[in-house]
Amino acid sequence: MSPPNLTPGRRRGLVAFIRRYPLVHLAIGLVGNVFFLVGSVLFVMDIAHTARYFFLSGSFAMVLGALGEVVRALGRRILRDHGVDPSTAEVSSQPSEVTN
Repeated sequence: MSPPNLTPGRRRGLVAFIRRYPLVHLAIGLVGNVFFLVGSVLFVMDIAHTARYFFLSGSFAMVLGALGEVVRALGRRILRDHGVDPSTAEVSSQPSEVTN
């Protein structure tokens, strides 16, 4: 299976996403874990109504953080398949040639 078409614009966007936002996905997941923990404490304290909202918010944040990490991992793989090292690639506004 050949890698997807990676135009210079897509390459720059992918590199920017991977290099500029590495901690955002982890932070969102961490917030989700904290909300889930607070929901668990509230549930044990028999405040089930409020705990439900923390559980739902925490679950949503954990899924969102995990999805961001999946996109980041797939993006790194696509770049490597095109011979680009995401950790050293330049993020520029100038179009560049992508070699296959």
